Amino acid sequence: MLPELVTLVAHHAWFSGSTTTLNNMRCVSRTCYDAATPYRFRELHLSRNDRELEGRFSPGIGLVRLAFFTNCVDRIQEELLSEIFESIPRLEVLEYDGRLPKPPAFRALIDSCKGLTVLHLSIFKYYQKKPSWYLRPHLEGLCNLRELVLDGIPLFDHAWWTQRLAQLLVDSPGLKKLGLGLATFPTYDDDIMGAFDRLCDLYGETGASPLSLTSLVFKRGFYPFTLRSLTKLTDLTCLQDVYVASLKSWLEELRTSTSQRIAFEAFAPPHAPNLRYFRMEAYDRAIHEHLSTVPDPGFMRRLAISARLWVSKGQVPMRPPCYGRTQTTLHSHDRSG
Repeated sequence: MLPELVTLVAHHAWFSGSTTTLNNMRCVSRTCYDAATPYRFRELHLSRNDRELEGRFSPGIGLVRLAFFTNCVDRIQEELLSEIFESIPRLEVLEYDGRLPKPPAFRALIDSCKGLTVLHLSIFKYYQKKPSWYLRPHLEGLCNLRELVLDGIPLFDHAWWTQRLAQLLVDSPGLKKLGLGLATFPTYDDDIMGAFDRLCDLYGETGASPLSLTSLVFKRGFYPFTLRSLTKLTDLTCLQDVYVASLKSWLEELRTSTSQRIAFEAFAPPHAPNLRYFRMEAYDRAIHEHLSTVPDPGFMRRLAISARLWVSKGQVPMRPPCYGRTQTTLHSHDRSG
């Protein structure tokens, strides 16, 4: 069998999640073994329930390219993180959910995994004040990322994170996807309001050219309030996908408690003519007004809208305006109970 064909079979087995097929291929011949082994150990999965980590992940761990760590709040796992990162130098994608890794683990990640390009970090969110285990991560040296999604930025340390993130963005000029979110929603008189704008301004002050982001994810309290600041961070003409995760009651109180408004005008012509996907957690009046005033019907026909409709008893929900073939996916959520 041709090696190229064997490689395609191994890739298909990996893509289908068939570990059994890959294991069987490794027992057929040297050609099948060589083709299947990189795919068999391509991914590393670690969850809170894993205990015998050393024995489970020692075979082929050096071939790992994608690592997914879920609900990592166990002390045993914290102690092993540095060892794991040092053992996977080919790592390209890391998705981590749990307590913030200790500085030595971050240092091992940065020093060992030079090819890391995708980092999704979801910090354990259930705290309002500084917990005893919290330590600032070591981010110096992390660079050349193509995707950065950071959810759970602590409110009590947001200023430090904003400064470090600005430098991290400067060190990743090829970044294509950026997602940021706080640990909890801030209060309306909190100095953290406008943190995303400050991040954009700090990035602009470095003199770096605007990024060419194709995807922006705005999570818990991290929203753009001024178009001018946003354009310092990225060239909006490159933007193709925007996601706004929000709490409807928080957005409603925001409008009544402050003068700040999310700069939805940034996500339409003439600023973002190439936007194709506009996804949101809650379809509220501000978004409705924005979409209703877009002057370009051609843009709206090309735009795919995905939203959750908040339906109160006896009320007819607002629906996105449709221009011909606008692609709209709506999910109703009854909040009357």
